[in-house]
Amino acid sequence: MSARVAIVTGGASGIGAGIVRRFARAGDAVAIADHDGAAAEALARSLAAEGAHVLPVTVDVRDGAAVAA
Repeated sequence: MSARVAIVTGGASGIGAGIVRRFARAGDAVAIADHDGAAAEALARSLAAEGAHVLPVTVDVRDGAAVAA
């Protein structure tokens, strides 16, 4: 299977974090989008230490202006 790029909203905790881990461990590049930037950073560091290609993004998807930025 080819590597993919995924954007997971709510990706820093709970089900979202599980989805991020699944994509990352499958070799996909993942953007971890979450309003809790510190949690997104922590998950990204943890997965990067395992060799994953991840990017933490602090964003509140309920805020259209923040998403557009």
